Amino acid sequence: KRNNYGVPHNFSEQFAEVYRLHHGVPDDLSYQPIGSAKPEQEIPIDQLREKGGRAMIEQAGVPNLLNSFGMQKMHALVENNYPKFFSDMSVEGQAVVDLGALDIFRARERGVPPYNTFRRELGLPPIEKFEDLGVDAATVEKLKKLYGDDGVERMDLLVGTSCEKIRPLKGFGQTMFAIFVQMASRRLEA
Repeated sequence: KRNNYGVPHNFSEQFAEVYRLHHGVPDDLSYQPIGSAKPEQEIPIDQLREKGGRAMIEQAGVPNLLNSFGMQKMHALVENNYPKFFSDMSVEGQAVVDLGALDIFRARERGVPPYNTFRRELGLPPIEKFEDLGVDAATVEKLKKLYGDDGVERMDLLVGTSCEKIRPLKGFGQTMFAIFVQMASRRLEA
């Protein structure tokens, strides 16, 4: 039996925000057709957008592309790992955008709380200083430059979750994991 607790099932704003996995997209497609023991070609993902994607489907076929996607590993969900082409995204008739910056801007625009506030709302302990994330000294310096030496409370959620080094399942950090666990059980009940 379904249990919706009297409300329709939907994905929460928190889930939508932590499920923003753009930094998992690779810069290249490792093309590995069915039956091939290893990738035969590295194709820049940027060349597979719009008409390039359609041409690749016609040339390689959907089964070979699905095999390639299934064999290729996702990139790590860590800081400084957005694909290079995401910083120079364009769509015909529109301005060029930096998708990483746009992700942060949209979160702020929707009122997504900063990293520490988000953690408090989940019942997780906030960090006291950037070093608590477990990142290297160069990343700590970048964070201080962006948010200020005392900017831990202003750090954006996406930045904080990308920098977390405490990773219960290795793939993503403690904050993302807390949301995934809640949503997994909620989906099963609904």
